Amino acid sequence: MVVAARLEPRVQAVVSLSSPEPVFGGLDVAAAVHQLQVPVLFVAAEDDQPFADYARTLYAQASPADKQLLVLPRGGHGTSLPKLPGVRAALTTFFRAHT
Repeated sequence: MVVAARLEPRVQAVVSLSSPEPVFGGLDVAAAVHQLQVPVLFVAAEDDQPFADYARTLYAQASPADKQLLVLPRGGHGTSLPKLPGVRAALTTFFRAHT
């Protein structure tokens, strides 16, 4: 998120899997997500706390009008999420709409 908010030329869209805490490792992710000007998709699993709550927080702070939040009841963390059929479908739809 931090890099995507700063890159020139801009990225076309951003996907966040198991969002980090709003300030992580000295990086202000909350400020970066507020600066984003591209579509963003947040994906998390409720059984992966506190990351589901971080995704909700960052979603609420994100500036783009085109933003989506997908929180599944379960699914694990990060790169395990795209293995789930519902997430795969959401990612495919998001990529097709923004690339």
